[in-house]
This record gives sequence, C-alpha cells and structure tokens, in this order.
Amino acid sequence: MSRSNPSHTAALVRRDLLDALRNPTAVAMLLACAAIAAIFALTARGGTRFAPGEAPAFLMAAMLACAPSFVGCAMSLYIMSEERERGMHITLAEAGVSMGRVAVAKLIASTISMAVTEAVMYLAIGPGIIAPGAMAAFAAWSVVASMPVLIGGITCGLLSRDQTSTSWMSVIIMVVAVSPVLSFTSDNIHAVTWLLPMGPAVELIRLANGMEPMAPAGVLVALMVLWTAASVMLARYACRRASDELEKSVMRR
Repeated sequence: MSRSNPSHTAALVRRDLLDALRNPTAVAMLLACAAIAAIFALTARGGTRFAPGEAPAFLMAAMLACAPSFVGCAMSLYIMSEERERGMHITLAEAGVSMGRVAVAKLIASTISMAVTEAVMYLAIGPGIIAPGAMAAFAAWSVVASMPVLIGGITCGLLSRDQTSTSWMSVIIMVVAVSPVLSFTSDNIHAVTWLLPMGPAVELIRLANGMEPMAPAGVLVALMVLWTAASVMLARYACRRASDELEKSVMRR
C-alpha cells in the first residue's frame, strides 16, 4: 500500500477521534477544562481586581493554555502509549503507513479536539464576558498559537516508552503551557512566563484586549515562530527515531 495515500491520514484521524471518545483520560481532561472555565468565569464576574479588558484576556489565556495541553496532548501522549502497548504501530507499518503519517494524523486530531474543548469552555464561561466575534477570532488564532504545545505533545508521544514516562511528560507540558496564565496574578511571574512557548501568544491576547504586552507585536510573533520551528525540529527527530525503532521491530517479526 502507498505511504502517500491521503485516505490513510483521514482514516487515522477518524480512528484517533473515536479513540479519544473512548479514552477515560481524554474525557476527564475535557471535563476538567469545562470546570476550570466555569470557576475562572465566576472569578472574572465577581472579582474587582481586573482592569478593563483583563477579564476576557484572562479567560482567553486559560482556554489557550488548557485546551491544547489538557485535551490535545492527551490525544497524542496517552493514545500513542496505548497504541504502542497494543502493537498498533507495527500493524500500521506492515500496512504501509509510516510513523510520519501517524504523527500528522495525531496533530490534526489533536487540533480538532482542542477546538471542541475551546467551544465547551466558552459555553462553560457563559455570555457577557467574551463577545462571540472575539471568540471566533480567538478560535482561529489559537490553531496557530497552540502549535508548539500540540507538536510538543506528539514529540513526547513518539519518545515515550511506557505509562510512567507518558505521565511525567504530560505534567511538564501542562506546567509549561499553563504557566503564562499565572502572569495575570503577579508581575514577577509575568516577567518570566512571557518567554515560554505559550507566553508570546498570551501577550498578543493582552494586546488585542487593550492591555500592554511585555514586548512589541513583531518581537512576540518572531518568538512564536522560533518556538514553533524548534518544536517541529524536535518532532522530526523523534519521528525519525521512532521510525527506526519501528522498522527494527517489524524486521524481528
């Protein structure tokens, strides 16, 4: 079978989305995101500490942090770990499906899952804080902004060997992704977290809501490009390594 057949990717994406629906970790992460959104919305509605434009920026930052790291990475990390334990990757390789195509399908499925999670979080937030038009613009922007985290999750999924490594990798991804949200609580934290992979995107969210970012927009975009490029390079390395190991496993059968 041809490795370049686009139908392979579509079939893999459908299977990944169905696996996510059956995966208790992915479902639990989705529910956790909805709960976080509802709690943060109560804080935004009842609190008096938010400056003009800060409440919607805070909630958008929370969505941008939680949706890809909680649900999107669960697609790649935990499901890839299960696939490896079941020997699914070997079966796919024998059918002519490369690890690169598996990784691309995971990225597409993770992006779709992230978009669904953002919609659920928006419904949990409720009306009156984020305008529908602003949410639509944010949803489109988040696809680009979340790439370092989503690709990082796939990289970790390709490198992980068991449930233990999967667990600690997922914790690192979540901490790195969520840290910029804490910038709304402390200027000292803000001075550091804007440099993290999701930091520039959060700063641009601040700018879009009339707040002062840590750096000019051009610098923030450049930093986002650098983080995305770095994540792609790591993913390519992880994919080559996983492909070599998979080829050896197939030859031993």
